[in-house]
Amino acid sequence: MGVSSISPMNLAIPSKPIQELIKSTTEKDVPETYKIQQLSNISDDNTSNNNHSEIEYMVTPSIDLGLLSNASSTQHEQELQKLRSVLNSWGCLQLINHGLASSLLDKIREVGKEFFGLPLEQKQKHNRTLDWFEGYGGDTISECQNYNWNDRLHLRVYPLDHRNFNFWPEYIPNFRETLEEYAVEVRRVTKSLLKAIAKSVELDEDSFLKECGDDEAMNLFTRFNYYPPCSTPERVIGLKPHSDGTVVTILQQDKQVEGLQALKDGQWFKVPIVPNTLFINIGDQLEERTLF
Repeated sequence: MGVSSISPMNLAIPSKPIQELIKSTTEKDVPETYKIQQLSNISDDNTSNNNHSEIEYMVTPSIDLGLLSNASSTQHEQELQKLRSVLNSWGCLQLINHGLASSLLDKIREVGKEFFGLPLEQKQKHNRTLDWFEGYGGDTISECQNYNWNDRLHLRVYPLDHRNFNFWPEYIPNFRETLEEYAVEVRRVTKSLLKAIAKSVELDEDSFLKECGDDEAMNLFTRFNYYPPCSTPERVIGLKPHSDGTVVTILQQDKQVEGLQALKDGQWFKVPIVPNTLFINIGDQLEERTLF
Protein backbone atom coordinates (compact mmCIF):
# COMPACT_ATOMS: atom_id res chain seq x y z
CA MET A 1 0.00 0.00 0.00
CA GLY A 2 1.33 3.42 -0.89
CA VAL A 3 0.51 7.00 0.03
CA SER A 4 0.91 9.74 -2.54
CA SER A 5 0.36 13.48 -2.46
CA ILE A 6 -0.45 13.58 -6.17
CA SER A 7 -2.63 11.44 -8.40
CA PRO A 8 -1.09 9.25 -11.12
CA MET A 9 -1.30 10.49 -14.70
CA ASN A 10 -3.60 8.99 -17.29
CA LEU A 11 -2.31 5.74 -18.71
CA ALA A 12 -2.34 3.85 -22.01
CA ILE A 13 -4.11 0.63 -22.94
CA PRO A 14 -3.48 -2.19 -20.44
CA SER A 15 -1.71 -5.32 -21.68
CA LYS A 16 -3.28 -8.77 -21.46
CA PRO A 17 -3.18 -10.18 -17.89
CA ILE A 18 -0.43 -12.76 -17.38
CA GLN A 19 -2.91 -15.33 -16.08
CA GLU A 20 -4.69 -15.12 -19.43
CA LEU A 21 -1.46 -15.01 -21.42
CA ILE A 22 0.03 -18.22 -20.00
CA LYS A 23 -3.00 -20.20 -21.10
CA SER A 24 -2.00 -19.59 -24.72
CA THR A 25 1.80 -19.84 -24.44
CA THR A 26 4.18 -22.78 -24.22
CA GLU A 27 7.59 -23.19 -22.65
CA LYS A 28 9.37 -21.76 -25.68
CA ASP A 29 7.09 -18.95 -26.79
CA VAL A 30 7.09 -16.41 -23.96
CA PRO A 31 6.42 -13.14 -25.82
CA GLU A 32 9.53 -11.10 -26.58
CA THR A 33 8.11 -8.13 -24.70
CA TYR A 34 8.41 -10.07 -21.43
CA LYS A 35 11.92 -11.50 -21.85
CA ILE A 36 14.48 -10.13 -19.43
CA GLN A 37 17.30 -10.07 -21.98
CA GLN A 38 15.26 -7.51 -23.90
CA LEU A 39 15.30 -5.03 -21.01
CA SER A 40 17.48 -2.22 -22.28
CA ASN A 41 17.17 -0.26 -19.04
CA ILE A 42 18.82 -2.97 -16.92
CA SER A 43 22.60 -3.26 -16.88
CA ASP A 44 24.42 -6.57 -17.25
CA ASP A 45 25.19 -6.56 -13.53
CA ASN A 46 21.55 -6.04 -12.64
CA THR A 47 20.37 -8.65 -15.11
CA SER A 48 22.66 -11.26 -13.57
CA ASN A 49 20.82 -10.80 -10.31
CA ASN A 50 17.80 -12.52 -11.81
CA ASN A 51 19.33 -15.55 -9.99
CA HIS A 52 17.84 -14.62 -6.63
CA SER A 53 19.60 -17.40 -4.72
CA GLU A 54 23.05 -15.92 -5.38
CA ILE A 55 22.31 -12.51 -3.84
CA GLU A 56 23.24 -11.54 -0.28
CA TYR A 57 20.58 -10.59 2.25
CA MET A 58 20.27 -6.99 3.35
CA VAL A 59 21.22 -6.66 7.01
CA THR A 60 19.70 -3.72 8.85
CA PRO A 61 18.30 -3.17 12.34
CA SER A 62 14.51 -3.34 12.55
CA ILE A 63 12.76 -0.10 13.41
CA ASP A 64 10.24 -0.14 16.27
CA LEU A 65 7.21 2.03 15.52
CA GLY A 66 6.08 1.83 19.14
CA LEU A 67 9.29 3.50 20.29
CA LEU A 68 9.09 6.08 17.50
CA SER A 69 5.54 6.99 18.51
CA ASN A 70 6.18 7.24 22.25
CA ALA A 71 8.05 10.48 22.91
CA SER A 72 8.16 9.73 26.64
CA SER A 73 10.10 6.50 26.11
CA THR A 74 13.74 6.60 27.18
CA GLN A 75 14.58 4.91 23.87
CA HIS A 76 12.63 7.35 21.69
CA GLU A 77 15.56 9.55 20.64
CA GLN A 78 17.78 6.53 20.08
CA GLU A 79 15.15 4.98 17.80
CA LEU A 80 14.82 8.25 15.85
CA GLN A 81 18.58 8.26 15.28
CA LYS A 82 18.45 4.63 14.19
CA LEU A 83 15.61 5.46 11.79
CA ARG A 84 17.58 8.27 10.20
CA SER A 85 20.70 6.11 9.90
CA VAL A 86 18.86 3.22 8.22
CA LEU A 87 17.07 5.51 5.78
CA ASN A 88 20.29 7.36 4.93
CA SER A 89 21.98 4.04 4.20
CA TRP A 90 19.18 2.13 2.51
CA GLY A 91 16.13 4.31 1.84
CA CYS A 92 14.01 1.43 3.16
CA LEU A 93 13.50 -0.47 6.39
CA GLN A 94 11.83 -3.34 8.23
CA LEU A 95 9.14 -2.06 10.63
CA ILE A 96 8.19 -3.96 13.78
CA ASN A 97 5.75 -3.26 16.62
CA HIS A 98 3.49 -1.51 14.10
CA GLY A 99 0.22 -2.55 15.72
CA LEU A 100 -1.30 -4.49 12.81
CA ALA A 101 -2.59 -7.81 14.09
CA SER A 102 -1.12 -10.89 12.42
CA SER A 103 -4.69 -12.08 11.82
CA LEU A 104 -5.41 -8.94 9.77
CA LEU A 105 -2.21 -9.41 7.76
CA ASP A 106 -3.30 -12.97 7.03
CA LYS A 107 -6.80 -11.86 6.02
CA ILE A 108 -5.57 -9.24 3.55
CA ARG A 109 -3.25 -11.82 1.97
CA GLU A 110 -6.10 -14.29 1.73
CA VAL A 111 -8.59 -11.98 0.01
CA GLY A 112 -5.87 -11.07 -2.50
CA LYS A 113 -5.24 -14.73 -3.26
CA GLU A 114 -8.96 -15.33 -3.58
CA PHE A 115 -9.29 -12.54 -6.12
CA PHE A 116 -6.54 -13.83 -8.40
CA GLY A 117 -8.05 -17.31 -8.10
CA LEU A 118 -11.40 -16.15 -9.50
CA PRO A 119 -12.42 -17.18 -13.02
CA LEU A 120 -11.12 -14.76 -15.64
CA GLU A 121 -14.58 -13.48 -16.56
CA GLN A 122 -15.19 -12.43 -12.97
CA LYS A 123 -11.85 -10.64 -12.63
CA GLN A 124 -12.43 -8.87 -15.96
CA LYS A 125 -15.48 -7.15 -14.50
CA HIS A 126 -12.98 -5.08 -12.54
CA ASN A 127 -10.62 -4.33 -15.46
CA ARG A 128 -8.77 -1.04 -15.61
CA THR A 129 -10.16 1.63 -17.87
CA LEU A 130 -8.22 3.38 -20.64
CA ASP A 131 -7.79 6.64 -18.74
CA TRP A 132 -7.10 5.51 -15.17
CA PHE A 133 -4.84 3.10 -13.29
CA GLU A 134 -7.32 1.52 -10.88
CA GLY A 135 -8.64 -1.99 -11.34
CA TYR A 136 -7.36 -5.34 -12.55
CA GLY A 137 -4.72 -5.80 -15.23
CA GLY A 138 -1.06 -5.77 -16.14
CA ASP A 139 1.35 -3.25 -17.59
CA THR A 140 0.21 -0.61 -20.04
CA ILE A 141 1.03 -0.99 -23.72
CA SER A 142 3.50 1.45 -25.24
CA GLU A 143 6.22 1.31 -27.85
CA CYS A 144 9.69 -0.01 -26.89
CA GLN A 145 8.47 -1.30 -23.54
CA ASN A 146 9.09 -4.59 -21.80
CA TYR A 147 6.46 -5.82 -19.42
CA ASN A 148 6.55 -7.14 -15.87
CA TRP A 149 5.54 -10.74 -15.31
CA ASN A 150 2.75 -9.92 -12.88
CA ASP A 151 -0.91 -9.09 -12.60
CA ARG A 152 -2.29 -6.58 -10.15
CA LEU A 153 -5.40 -5.16 -8.59
CA HIS A 154 -4.95 -1.46 -7.85
CA LEU A 155 -7.50 0.31 -5.64
CA ARG A 156 -7.82 3.77 -4.15
CA VAL A 157 -8.85 3.59 -0.50
CA TYR A 158 -8.52 7.24 0.60
CA PRO A 159 -10.04 9.81 0.39
CA LEU A 160 -13.26 7.97 1.14
CA ASP A 161 -15.28 9.89 -1.44
CA HIS A 162 -12.77 8.88 -4.15
CA ARG A 163 -13.27 5.16 -3.72
CA ASN A 164 -14.63 3.52 -6.86
CA PHE A 165 -16.37 0.34 -5.78
CA ASN A 166 -16.79 -0.76 -9.38
CA PHE A 167 -13.21 -1.99 -9.09
CA TRP A 168 -13.67 -3.72 -5.72
CA PRO A 169 -14.33 -7.48 -6.11
CA GLU A 170 -17.90 -8.40 -5.31
CA TYR A 171 -17.52 -12.19 -5.37
CA ILE A 172 -15.25 -12.48 -2.33
CA PRO A 173 -16.90 -12.53 1.09
CA ASN A 174 -15.50 -9.89 3.44
CA PHE A 175 -13.24 -8.32 0.79
CA ARG A 176 -14.55 -4.81 1.36
CA GLU A 177 -14.67 -5.20 5.14
CA THR A 178 -11.12 -6.58 5.25
CA LEU A 179 -9.64 -3.92 2.98
CA GLU A 180 -11.37 -1.11 4.86
CA GLU A 181 -9.98 -2.40 8.17
CA TYR A 182 -6.52 -2.78 6.64
CA ALA A 183 -6.65 0.71 5.13
CA VAL A 184 -7.48 2.29 8.49
CA GLU A 185 -4.52 0.56 10.10
CA VAL A 186 -2.09 1.35 7.30
CA ARG A 187 -3.13 5.00 7.37
CA ARG A 188 -2.40 5.05 11.11
CA VAL A 189 1.04 3.54 10.51
CA THR A 190 1.69 5.98 7.68
CA LYS A 191 0.88 9.00 9.82
CA SER A 192 3.04 7.79 12.71
CA LEU A 193 5.91 6.96 10.39
CA LEU A 194 5.81 10.30 8.56
CA LYS A 195 5.84 12.12 11.88
CA ALA A 196 8.86 10.14 13.03
CA ILE A 197 10.72 10.69 9.76
CA ALA A 198 10.11 14.43 10.00
CA LYS A 199 11.43 14.50 13.57
CA SER A 200 14.46 12.42 12.58
CA VAL A 201 15.52 15.14 10.12
CA GLU A 202 14.75 17.88 12.67
CA LEU A 203 11.56 19.16 11.07
CA ASP A 204 8.20 19.80 12.68
CA GLU A 205 6.60 16.38 13.07
CA ASP A 206 3.56 17.39 11.00
CA SER A 207 5.60 18.75 8.07
CA PHE A 208 5.09 15.80 5.73
CA LEU A 209 1.53 15.14 6.86
CA LYS A 210 0.55 18.68 5.92
CA GLU A 211 1.89 18.09 2.42
CA CYS A 212 0.03 14.79 2.09
CA GLY A 213 -3.23 16.17 3.41
CA ASP A 214 -5.19 15.42 6.55
CA ASP A 215 -7.20 12.26 7.19
CA GLU A 216 -9.83 13.17 4.62
CA ALA A 217 -7.49 14.43 1.90
CA MET A 218 -4.61 11.92 2.02
CA ASN A 219 -4.30 9.85 -1.16
CA LEU A 220 -3.82 6.22 -0.19
CA PHE A 221 -3.73 3.34 -2.65
CA THR A 222 -3.64 -0.43 -2.25
CA ARG A 223 -2.07 -2.73 -4.82
CA PHE A 224 -2.41 -6.51 -4.74
CA ASN A 225 0.32 -8.20 -6.82
CA TYR A 226 0.30 -11.71 -8.25
CA TYR A 227 3.33 -13.27 -9.93
CA PRO A 228 2.14 -16.32 -11.90
CA PRO A 229 4.52 -19.26 -12.35
CA CYS A 230 6.53 -19.17 -15.59
CA SER A 231 7.91 -22.26 -17.33
CA THR A 232 11.14 -20.34 -17.99
CA PRO A 233 11.52 -18.05 -14.95
CA GLU A 234 15.07 -17.07 -15.89
CA ARG A 235 13.67 -15.33 -18.99
CA VAL A 236 11.19 -13.02 -17.27
CA ILE A 237 11.16 -10.63 -14.32
CA GLY A 238 8.26 -10.11 -11.94
CA LEU A 239 8.89 -6.41 -11.43
CA LYS A 240 11.57 -4.41 -13.19
CA PRO A 241 14.06 -2.30 -11.20
CA HIS A 242 12.30 0.91 -10.24
CA SER A 243 11.81 3.55 -7.60
CA ASP A 244 8.36 4.20 -6.16
CA GLY A 245 6.69 7.44 -7.20
CA THR A 246 4.87 7.61 -3.88
CA VAL A 247 5.64 9.43 -0.63
CA VAL A 248 6.05 6.10 1.13
CA THR A 249 5.20 2.49 0.28
CA ILE A 250 4.19 -0.02 2.95
CA LEU A 251 4.68 -3.51 1.63
CA GLN A 252 3.61 -6.85 3.01
CA GLN A 253 5.71 -9.70 1.67
CA ASP A 254 4.58 -13.22 0.93
CA LYS A 255 4.97 -15.47 3.97
CA GLN A 256 7.05 -18.07 2.12
CA VAL A 257 8.18 -16.95 -1.33
CA GLU A 258 11.11 -14.54 -1.54
CA GLY A 259 11.77 -12.21 -4.44
CA LEU A 260 11.88 -8.65 -3.10
CA GLN A 261 15.26 -6.95 -3.54
CA ALA A 262 16.73 -3.55 -2.62
CA LEU A 263 19.50 -1.67 -4.42
CA LYS A 264 22.31 -0.13 -2.34
CA ASP A 265 25.48 1.41 -3.79
CA GLY A 266 24.98 -0.38 -7.10
CA GLN A 267 24.48 -3.81 -5.52
CA TRP A 268 21.24 -5.77 -5.13
CA PHE A 269 20.33 -7.36 -1.80
CA LYS A 270 17.55 -9.78 -0.93
CA VAL A 271 14.97 -8.55 1.55
CA PRO A 272 14.46 -11.33 4.11
CA ILE A 273 11.01 -12.52 5.06
CA VAL A 274 10.43 -11.60 8.70
CA PRO A 275 7.05 -12.68 10.13
CA ASN A 276 4.65 -9.86 11.01
CA THR A 277 7.07 -7.21 9.75
CA LEU A 278 6.19 -4.48 7.26
CA PHE A 279 8.72 -3.42 4.64
CA ILE A 280 8.83 0.35 4.22
CA ASN A 281 10.21 1.99 1.09
CA ILE A 282 10.76 5.74 0.85
CA GLY A 283 9.20 7.00 -2.38
CA ASP A 284 10.52 9.62 -4.76
CA GLN A 285 8.29 12.36 -3.35
CA LEU A 286 9.66 11.99 0.19
CA GLU A 287 13.23 11.35 -0.96
CA GLU A 288 13.24 14.74 -2.69
CA ARG A 289 12.30 16.40 0.60
CA THR A 290 14.68 14.50 2.89
CA LEU A 291 17.59 13.58 0.57
CA PHE A 292 17.55 10.00 1.91
